[in-house]
Amino acid sequence: MDFFQHQDEARAKTRSLVRIFILAVVLLIAAIYIPLAYVLSFGEFAQDSLGSLAELPGGVPFDPGALLRWYQPRLLLGVSVCVLAVVGLGSLMKTIALRGGGAAVAESLGGRAVAPATAEPRERVLLNVVEEMAIASGLPVPGVYILSDEPGINAFAAGWSMEDAAVAVTDGALDQLTRDELQGVIAHEFSHILNGDMRLNIRLMGLLHGILMISLIGRFILRALAQGTRSTKSSKEGAAFFVVGALVAALLVAVGSIGWFFGQLIKAGVSRQREFLADASAVQFTRNPVGLAGALHRIVDSSSGSRLRHARAEEASHMLFGSPLKAGFWDRMLASHPSVEDRIGRLGFEAIPGATRQPPGGSPAATGSSSTRGFVPSSAGEAPAAPSAVPPASGESADYRSLDPTQVVRGIGTLDAEHLAAGSALLRSLPEPLRTGVESPLGAVATLYALLLDADPQARVAQIQTVFGDSRPAVFDVMMASFEDLQHQPASVRLPLAELAMLPLRTLPPTTLGPVLDTMTRLIEADGQVELFEFALNRVLQRRLDGVRRWDGPVATRNTDSQALLPDVSVLLSALARVGHSAETEVQRAFDHGAHCISLGSGLALVPEGACTLAVLADCLERLSSAVPGLRREVVDAASHCVLADGQVNLREAELLRVVAIDLGCPMPVFLDN
Repeated sequence: MDFFQHQDEARAKTRSLVRIFILAVVLLIAAIYIPLAYVLSFGEFAQDSLGSLAELPGGVPFDPGALLRWYQPRLLLGVSVCVLAVVGLGSLMKTIALRGGGAAVAESLGGRAVAPATAEPRERVLLNVVEEMAIASGLPVPGVYILSDEPGINAFAAGWSMEDAAVAVTDGALDQLTRDELQGVIAHEFSHILNGDMRLNIRLMGLLHGILMISLIGRFILRALAQGTRSTKSSKEGAAFFVVGALVAALLVAVGSIGWFFGQLIKAGVSRQREFLADASAVQFTRNPVGLAGALHRIVDSSSGSRLRHARAEEASHMLFGSPLKAGFWDRMLASHPSVEDRIGRLGFEAIPGATRQPPGGSPAATGSSSTRGFVPSSAGEAPAAPSAVPPASGESADYRSLDPTQVVRGIGTLDAEHLAAGSALLRSLPEPLRTGVESPLGAVATLYALLLDADPQARVAQIQTVFGDSRPAVFDVMMASFEDLQHQPASVRLPLAELAMLPLRTLPPTTLGPVLDTMTRLIEADGQVELFEFALNRVLQRRLDGVRRWDGPVATRNTDSQALLPDVSVLLSALARVGHSAETEVQRAFDHGAHCISLGSGLALVPEGACTLAVLADCLERLSSAVPGLRREVVDAASHCVLADGQVNLREAELLRVVAIDLGCPMPVFLDN
């Protein structure tokens, strides 16, 4: 199953979720209406029923209408409106509270953000693992959070989109897991990002809060009554009020149990199989099932397991790496997660309780120990060894490894050990000043400015004079130092370095971020022309930051008229063909390779060079980003075939192809060098 199929499956799960949610609301209405209607019409119901029963022996036919006279349309309407209002308001309030995406979810569970420039050993290891995986998979680096004072081993990924995603792990995970095990857990969470689970999970939090509101109101009334009895003197009127209030509250709590039951049912239906899928994807990402199996076994062997102490752990249980609750009867029956033993078995291992040992020398994650005990390979055989790292890119080589274009599309939204090793090697290849400098907001801004400075000294002086004039902002010296460091690096590190800068950049307030983006625009336009890399960097910035600055909770409007988007596809394929070739015959050949991948491609035609400028291409990408998933898949496939018509991809083609993938919401793994 590829990236687009995973997205389709997530959307299908969303539709199933909505259907079960509607059923739960209907049952809530019925559970409140039936007892109210019965009580309000009890006298008439009893009289009619007794009369009908008395007539039965005399041969008078039984009148079923007598049993239905308690039906009251106005009462049903009133109950329906009230239940819908409570459920809708509860869901809306929770969804608005989560509009901040992954960061809002992490903070609601007591998470604290890890600063990109942290020097604390455990946090540094965690950040390195997250950054390696993000660079390798083509995802923006998510925010990283730690759930403090949580001894259980757990983690989650949350967010409305890839751009506002956050990954959180518990203190217990950092203290007890080796680096390989931590990498397996993070790979599991990255698979949830890539498989489209995050948006489904965060919507689920909002909807479930709505159907639990009736029970929450009942509990609030009970607490208020309990406090009232302690602070007021008893009286007949007070006792009567207390009894009536307690009965109403008990009814609401009892009815709310229907919401709880359906909430657990929805969580189980959504999460169980997707946890197995995420485990399988994590093994594919790392090629190291021992790491993930070791993390799961440490949950079995730990006294705290995967439990969370936070009061809101239950509402987020479906998005966590392991179940955060102590397993009771109903928790086992309606568990949102398969058992840890089953998950270990699916990975080809058998658990041996009590056999896990803590590696010596402090925190396993900090020391980087890969020692993992407590399980053995099952009859399925030994786990495959992880491949060696791919050497980092060097020099100004224009050619990447020869690729099959179909492999490019199949690689969208996935990852393997070779790409992960390449991402790790790329990060290690960066000089220390660049690597550490990009971790602070000031250094990130300076690095982005430096990436836009012209290599020609005279043009660079004019560029600086145009943008900064005689003033020298605080970022200026860092910018020039970063520029000097960049001169000794291959051009292939530019976009990955810019991606690393996004995380600290997202911490800037809008009043600061706005002027930064304006300065970057002036740097790009200072010489009167826009180079391909400048275009690429600008598109990446817009896409990554717009996803954070704009709450993207509702589903974006999709353009279902594929025929109307064919002119935009023509411009895109023409631009890609002209970037990689100069001879018109080769340009036409590359364009035709791509056009054949579009099912409605009969209307495609090569566009003249003057009609497929970068400015025109930017508008086309905006429209194509709203295309339905099926067309977006075809466009990425066509773009890959166009670029790889000659069997090779150079740096300019790779950068433009990556921008296309980012604009269309398709995370593309790093290209591997020859």
